Amino acid sequence: ILDLGCGTGLPALTLADLCEGTIVGLDPDVAALARFEERIRLAGLGARIEARRGSLFAHDLSLASFDLLWAEGVLHLLAPALAFPACTALLAPGGWLVLHETRAWWHAVEASAIAAGFRTVDIYDLPPGAWSRDYFEPLAARVAALRQAHPEAASSPDLARAERDLATVHADPTQLDTLFVLLQRTSLGIPREQEPK
Repeated sequence: ILDLGCGTGLPALTLADLCEGTIVGLDPDVAALARFEERIRLAGLGARIEARRGSLFAHDLSLASFDLLWAEGVLHLLAPALAFPACTALLAPGGWLVLHETRAWWHAVEASAIAAGFRTVDIYDLPPGAWSRDYFEPLAARVAALRQAHPEAASSPDLARAERDLATVHADPTQLDTLFVLLQRTSLGIPREQEPK
């Protein structure tokens, strides 16, 4: 399994709990990878999980070597016409790509995924408003409590950033409606309807 944009490794560690495979976490952020490596060490999973510095476009990974690519909130940062072919190249024929992105983004780029040799197998829509209700509303309450308990932190850049994020979400909660998409690489890396018979 390749966890693209693994950050500090929470998805990779969860994937390790769910399967017996090996996992490579790939991210350009050195500080995040250091935290990920510490988590790997503490979990005793050094034989199964590896943290590597790199990106989808700059890495030393073997092509066609992964059975599954996990991309949680990563691909929307990249040009779909380049990202999907790069994912195809890393996957073994028949391999899987799991995306977690916004609904609007996926509908705008699905054709690029198909053009790069993927077929959509399944889509799981998270309930509308789930991010707002289950993440941002509790965050708003926590930020307000911190402001009240620590007035000296009024100029905290972290609190200011959280409040900006909260204001953006409050203005349009539907922008965070997300889904998981399960894609499969066709055997030749081209759309199934174009494969030779």
